[in-house]
Amino acid sequence: MGDETGQHGTSAFVIADDTVWELTAKTIEESFKPTAGTVDRAKFGGESFTAETDQLTTAAADNGADIIVGIGGGKTLDTAKSVAARCNLPVGSVPTIASTDSPISSISIIYGDDGTFATAEQHHRHPAFPLADVHNGRIRTDDGDFRSFAKD
Repeated sequence: MGDETGQHGTSAFVIADDTVWELTAKTIEESFKPTAGTVDRAKFGGESFTAETDQLTTAAADNGADIIVGIGGGKTLDTAKSVAARCNLPVGSVPTIASTDSPISSISIIYGDDGTFATAEQHHRHPAFPLADVHNGRIRTDDGDFRSFAKD
């Protein structure tokens, strides 16, 4: 991921939930070592809520990010796309499930804090890159195993 991200920025702000990060952090951090880039991870809480998107947008700006990367399912990727759009930055998508179009679409579904549909945001650009290390529909984890993610 470091090489791909480096084509679009040098300070990656990664949005991922705890489960995904636990399984992939070592691989992701290692991928940045041969590059000039840095990676900072922000915890995704599991829902594409307006308040969560606002909080992550502020955190990305405070961190001086120049690219946003979402790692996870559709809600994670939709949130990352919204954060990137609000920061006027490119976004990378690293899907852990292949059943949605979120990794390549320019639309984010955002929910109100009560969990009801709030809006479908149409962004001006598609993700700069979708990236998946797949093997028979599964994702390679840090320990070299393959695992299917079906959380969100």
